[in-house]
Amino acid sequence: MKANLSDNKGLDGLYQGDILLNKQQEDDLRTSKARGAGLHLWPGGVVPYVISHELARSEVLVRTLKNIMTEWEVQTCIKFKTKTVEKAYIRFIYGKGCYSYVGCQGNEQTVSLGPNCWALGTLRHELGHALGFFHEQARPDRDMYINIEKDNIQAGKESNFDKLTPALQQSWMPFGTPYDYFSIMHFSPFAFTKDKKPTITAKDNRVSLRYLGQRDFISYLDLQQMNLMYNCPGNAVGYLDTICENYSRQIICYGGRKIRITYANYGRKYSSKCGFSFNRNCISPTSLKKVSQTCNGRSSCLLKASDKEFGDPCPFTKKYLAIRYECHP
Repeated sequence: MKANLSDNKGLDGLYQGDILLNKQQEDDLRTSKARGAGLHLWPGGVVPYVISHELARSEVLVRTLKNIMTEWEVQTCIKFKTKTVEKAYIRFIYGKGCYSYVGCQGNEQTVSLGPNCWALGTLRHELGHALGFFHEQARPDRDMYINIEKDNIQAGKESNFDKLTPALQQSWMPFGTPYDYFSIMHFSPFAFTKDKKPTITAKDNRVSLRYLGQRDFISYLDLQQMNLMYNCPGNAVGYLDTICENYSRQIICYGGRKIRITYANYGRKYSSKCGFSFNRNCISPTSLKKVSQTCNGRSSCLLKASDKEFGDPCPFTKKYLAIRYECHP
């Protein structure tokens, strides 16, 4: 599910729909000089947090939020911990919309998860901001990769599609990673639309509107960029992805790099993924071979998790395709 920026309608002072800026960043927004305050990283990659009493009443939300934290933790060196004595920490609140600061602010900072902000994709997106990400389509090189369809944007919302100023760019940088159409931080193709027509389209004809600005998973390049930003050791270990049964996923490696599949399994493995619990192993032995044949050595491939593709290793059970892949020169 995509973050719905319209849920923040009526909230003043938000940059690009869901970002709170600190005073330095507000100043950087008004200047063309590259004088920004630099990255706002959490010391040692450790992020203390508190969940407000209002949010804590929902066991489902707390469990989901912690699962999203784990998604970042298992493939980066970021670690979330319950606040003890730390001065800098996140307070998750039940506010009037979905918004966050970008990176560590050095004291208490809020991430608002109000009505309609509890979807998995929205939680992934707002945590991305809190860890230090701006929006992907605000990159200075974005015009090489996407079109901003200005005629389809709601009146008065055009500034949400501005590129970062040179000063703000110092608060976030892509570290040489290619433009990521599938970033969890990318706007939906229909963000701020006035007539249900796309406001963003891709110049790469391999990228469909269905996948542009997706919220189903943290992308390979999101993880690579986070690892580079926090100088994580071993930051090229590959990306683990899960595709639920009867769903498809497009994988693309940019910059001339090619896909290499290192792990694949269709079935279920002691997991509650994809909304179904199953307590025994269930593996299709042909998974790795078939996925490798489809993707290895290519810059893009489309995978579908289905019995038709892999057989049915466990009838009457909701299955998924788990893969790990790398992008190589």
